[in-house]
Parts: sequence; C-alpha cells; structure tokens
Amino acid sequence: NAQSATSRVIITKGTSDGVPFRWSTTNLTTYQQTELNKDASGAPDSRGSDRVAYLRGDASNEAVAAGAFRPRSSKLADIVNSNPLYVGAPSAGYSDVDHPGYLAFRTIYLARKPVVYIGANDGMLHGVDASLDFSTVSSGIPTSNAGNEVLAYVPSMVYSKLSKLTDQAYNQARNHVYFVDGSPMFADSYLNGAWHTVLSGGLGAGGKGVYALDITNPDSFAESGATDILLWEFT
Repeated sequence: NAQSATSRVIITKGTSDGVPFRWSTTNLTTYQQTELNKDASGAPDSRGSDRVAYLRGDASNEAVAAGAFRPRSSKLADIVNSNPLYVGAPSAGYSDVDHPGYLAFRTIYLARKPVVYIGANDGMLHGVDASLDFSTVSSGIPTSNAGNEVLAYVPSMVYSKLSKLTDQAYNQARNHVYFVDGSPMFADSYLNGAWHTVLSGGLGAGGKGVYALDITNPDSFAESGATDILLWEFT
C-alpha cells in the first residue's frame, strides 16, 4: 500500500519489551545498533540509521550504485512458509459458567477490525487490514481499507541478519535468507484479570525464537503502545 515509512506502526523488542522500531538509543540496544551499523559482510559502516529507515520502507537510499542500498520492487518481501492467519471477532465459544467475562469480551469486540497476520522474509510479521465497509457503498463497490498494514513487528532474534536486506548483492533466487518464516497462531486468553486475544508465532526457518503479541484491539495499535502489544519473546 501507499503508507509512508514514517507513519507505519512497527515495533520490536529493544531496550524494553516493546519499543518503536526507530533509530534511537532509547529504542534499540547497543547490540542492535552495532549489528545495524554493519554491512552484509560484517564490516562497520555507520549506516544503521539509514538501514532502519530502509527497513521501514524509505526508498531514498535505493539505487544501483556504490554506497547505495539494494533497490526493491516491493517493500514486502517474499512469504515462503508462513501461512496467513485471519483474526476477526472473538470466537472461542467459551461459556461464562466456566470462563466468566468471556461473553462481555466477545460483545465488545464483535465488530473488531479483521486483520490478516503473516510472517515475511523482510524481518517482520505483518498485520494487514482485511475489512470491507458496506455502509458507504459507491457504485456498488464497498469502501475498503483492505491491504493497509496496521502493525508490523521485528523480532529481536533477526537483527544479526537485517543488513543482508540492504546489500546490493542480495538476491532471493541465489542467496535467500529466511527471517520471520513461521506461521502465527492465536487464542483468546485470560491475562491479568481480563480477556485478551493473543497471537503467538516463531521464526520457522528464520531461526530459533518464539514471541507473543496482544492483538485484542487493532484500532488501538500505535508505536506509543508497543509495550502493551509485545508480551514476550524467547530464544
């Protein structure tokens, strides 16, 4: 879609459990900045800030030229082994007899924005709006935000490989690298005295690591709420 690099909601685990994926000492750890400040061969080049901008979708440094980053035909990388996960209204079917409060939770989020979540080999799990608005139909065509990204998440386990994505010599056909290659799952869970919808996933062929995100309310996704979205990561 046409979202700008600066407006995207992209989070990661950095200096705390859930920070905006932006170049800052308050967001990224020293290790993460050191890895991003290296080229694909591991040589320091102090281009970490530019790499974060590139990974967020900024194309200003893309060119077939020395010192430039690899041109992309799409900001979304290939999807290989990660199956798409559709999450709409809460639908676990729990009874209040055994699971108090679930009916009220389901009622609140019955019209929740549907989102498709999928892992990609650009280092991110993506959440994509899957909604159609039939209340404002024009010429028989419903209004649609489908395809707009509402959330992206960069697992901290992939930082050592992210510089490969900016390398001029990187070619998916010849030297493909896996990143977030596992299929996500979700469940409605009772956490800290309230019901939530929790997504969990792994890296698949991209590495050893699992994570969990609170995806209860897509309308509230914001980088300022990164600590509420990212629940945990484990290697």
